[in-house]
Amino acid sequence: KSMTFMELKDLLNLEEPVLKPLMHSLSCGKYKVITKSPSGNKINTTDTFAANAKFSCNMRKIRIPMASLDASHNSKRVEEDRGTSV
Repeated sequence: KSMTFMELKDLLNLEEPVLKPLMHSLSCGKYKVITKSPSGNKINTTDTFAANAKFSCNMRKIRIPMASLDASHNSKRVEEDRGTSV
């Protein structure tokens, strides 16, 4: 069964900025546990997702790293870090 991004958002009760990196990790990373259509590396609100029936891995455990939730390189934070401190 396939679901749209908005259906997943409502079902999981997650905010869009949290769900986008999560779905990116599951569908666009090294291990594609979930298939995304249309295919590509960007997650849009119009995308549909389905379980990848063809997924297999020889390892007993796999590690799926999640994309960063906060923008670590936003300009305001960089300016604060580079400012002089007394």
